[in-house]
Amino acid sequence: MLLILALSFICIQCVIAVNPCSGTLKIKSPQDLDELRLCQVFEGSIYVQNVSLGEQISLPLLQRVSGNLILEDLSDPNQIILAGLRKVDGQLKLHNNLALKRLDLTQLASAHSLEITSEPVLEAITFPSGLSQLDRLIISNTMISQMDGITANKMEEIEITNNKKLEKITLNNIEEINAIKIASNGPFASLDLSGMNYIASGEFKNLHTITGFDKIGYSGDIAFMSNSFVTLVMSNLTRMTGTLSLSDNHLLTSLSVPQLEQIGGALAMYNNNQLHQVEAPRLHTVEGAVDLSGNFTDISFPSVMNIHGGMNVQSSQEMPCDEINKLRTITQGSDFICRSNVISPQPKFTKQTSGSSISFVSIHWLYPLIAVLLIN
Repeated sequence: MLLILALSFICIQCVIAVNPCSGTLKIKSPQDLDELRLCQVFEGSIYVQNVSLGEQISLPLLQRVSGNLILEDLSDPNQIILAGLRKVDGQLKLHNNLALKRLDLTQLASAHSLEITSEPVLEAITFPSGLSQLDRLIISNTMISQMDGITANKMEEIEITNNKKLEKITLNNIEEINAIKIASNGPFASLDLSGMNYIASGEFKNLHTITGFDKIGYSGDIAFMSNSFVTLVMSNLTRMTGTLSLSDNHLLTSLSVPQLEQIGGALAMYNNNQLHQVEAPRLHTVEGAVDLSGNFTDISFPSVMNIHGGMNVQSSQEMPCDEINKLRTITQGSDFICRSNVISPQPKFTKQTSGSSISFVSIHWLYPLIAVLLIN
């Protein structure tokens, strides 16, 4: 009896050892791929990296991967067909597959993370069944002209950048997101956020139109850079812990923040050439600096009671500084500037970095270092 039990245990171990549908699988040959084609559920992670597998990779039976599914640095395939894949518990990543034109994710409904980057000839990313469960999405440096089927309601992160043929970005099913970055896509790119209720932090660049911003609530940093829309309405913006910045939006003529009461970071605007009036009727506190430079004729903050940083207001136009100068007594920073008819208005507390993004100059990190040097 003991011999039989021992042999049974050994046989079970052998079956487990040769199970092609579990573990960490690194595809190194077409034969490895043939074994994977037998799997409906793969318990573990699959890596297809820097290997020659022909012009088409097809896994018609694969429905679920409990770990990650990574396909990267493949020079041969022009098609990757995962038509039966419904769920990836970890990361689904496609990166630097130089010939890839067609990606079939017909049944995909759930993934923790989806990353499609550096796909120079990929034409479209679609989810016909609706990608309804997704925490993280990155689509960057592709040639897609179509992106459809993202139906998730809540997400942690979205980054859609440098897709030069992508003109329509529809994310109207998403209601809440922690971080979103949409930048440098097609020259007339439109963004639809009409279902969005809340954004923790966001960066929006090179957009022609934005839909849905008038009813979104915000909390962290929000930046608008080099966009070509004319109006920006943020009716639900009340209190934010981060910085509100607008730069190089050369066609922007109207900014509306009627409910804005508190900014936890800075308020920064520069190079918005057509923006002549800035008004925040309910704003009472700015925890950082106020740094406004441009072609302003009127700036009004009638309810402001505290500005914890400095104040810099410079305009190339005739702009009365009487009302601004009244804020000197409630500005805690040592720098206070209000000037009109300036030939070249410049930001003072911010610096222009690549891509016209705004970053605030701080030296607080020096204080502990100075203390250590003095002690020594």
